[in-house]
Amino acid sequence: MHALTLNDTTPITDLRISIAWRGAPVLDLEIDLDPSAPLPSGKVTVNVFDTDLIGTVDASATARFADHVRLRVVAGANGWNQQVAARDFADDDGVGVDTIIRATAADVGETIAEVPTTKLGPNYPRSAGVASRVLAGLDWYVSLDGQTHVAVRPTATPPDDAEVLTYDPLTRTLTVGVLDSLILPGMQFTDANGRWAGTLTARDVEQRFTADGDSMAIVSCGTDSIDQGPRELLERFVREVIGLPYLRSYRYRIVTQTDDGRLQLQAVDKAPGLPDALPISVWPGIPGATAKYSLDGAIVRLAFLDPSRPVVVSHDPSFTPLELHFDAQTLIELGKGAPALAARGDALTAIYNALVTFAGTTPLATIPQIADAFAALLTAITPPVFTTPLEAGITKVK
Repeated sequence: MHALTLNDTTPITDLRISIAWRGAPVLDLEIDLDPSAPLPSGKVTVNVFDTDLIGTVDASATARFADHVRLRVVAGANGWNQQVAARDFADDDGVGVDTIIRATAADVGETIAEVPTTKLGPNYPRSAGVASRVLAGLDWYVSLDGQTHVAVRPTATPPDDAEVLTYDPLTRTLTVGVLDSLILPGMQFTDANGRWAGTLTARDVEQRFTADGDSMAIVSCGTDSIDQGPRELLERFVREVIGLPYLRSYRYRIVTQTDDGRLQLQAVDKAPGLPDALPISVWPGIPGATAKYSLDGAIVRLAFLDPSRPVVVSHDPSFTPLELHFDAQTLIELGKGAPALAARGDALTAIYNALVTFAGTTPLATIPQIADAFAALLTAITPPVFTTPLEAGITKVK
């Protein structure tokens, strides 16, 4: 009889174990229990021969009929599926991934074994929702001892009693017979008899143990470049259906600027599979605004109107262009509270000085000449060009 017990004492009559490449192992088991005894709850240990799995009973998937009980145990504290409140993380030096994940793990009772210390931006607003959202895009798993590892699963050799019975090359699925061992994601299967080529790495595992000695594992495999597990296939399907890559914006670096103002861009992060971008139009958000860009690695944000129309929609706040131009059909008003004469600056000063000169030195007979000179002066005045920063209430112009 299999050595399958709950908390070292209660025999398990049937055990199904689901272990995905990412996430926490889930165990569905059946036991016989006196109808008057309370249902198992909280933290428990599932004993599978010489292996102990530490987890927490999921009360929402636990029920009884007479003396027959079915219950679900999730490795760890069953916390990553819990809801967490909104919380803001801020650090001018960059918020650490470890800070966010450790804080969230503490909120839901999970224990972290390892986590990267990568720095993100200065702010990370964690929205209310499922706790595992902070792990999105990362490799992570809960080990049999109940600890969360934010890392790639290690590779391992299958147990000696594992025998590959069948292999489907289209779905990359192995059927493995086992006596008294667990098959885990990361285990690598090779075949000396040439029934398949290369090495197959276990990704998602469904394994069943029964009290009469039967044991079977269905193992979904993949390669370094192809995720073939059911979870990965579902995620890929959802991404493609909703067009997820085009719902995001991305950081690009300016390489060159064309004569018509468009930008040649280089992807800052190649990880999402982003190409370098051909000439891209700039939508600065202010009508009539254009700029001549410095080519010193300035960062811009690229978004998509649709898959065929990417545009630059904003710039790094530390970025200063070489030239900045504003255009409008009738008026450009800067510094609305500044006095009108100050806003006109040297242009009005030049007009005033010219009139004073003409009025003080020219007889009345030459008034028409004054008018002609005044008109010529107005024609000669060019639009002001800003050469110094604006001060409160004063517009300095050239």
